[in-house]
Amino acid sequence: MRRLAVLLLAEQAAPGAVWGQRITFGTPVPVTPGREYVVSYYTPSGGYLSTENYFVGGLAHGPFHLPVNAGVYRYGGGFPSDTWNAGNYWVEPVFQP
Repeated sequence: MRRLAVLLLAEQAAPGAVWGQRITFGTPVPVTPGREYVVSYYTPSGGYLSTENYFVGGLAHGPFHLPVNAGVYRYGGGFPSDTWNAGNYWVEPVFQP
């Protein structure tokens, strides 16, 4: 996999927030049907929201199909590829066809 886009945030969500932020790229990121993509974020403070067993049976939502264990993470640098208890880490891409 290769990185398609990066967005740096000037601010983090307030501590204890239920949902961090919805972010929008200045330029749309083109996607191709049938290809696998990973949407992730990095937080230097280590805070994140997660829900265990969210992807235990996979998920289909509109044109998106998320497999079992779709939620991935990574501590430190590198590409996120670790899973834990079919967790969802609540990165929400906004898709406009």
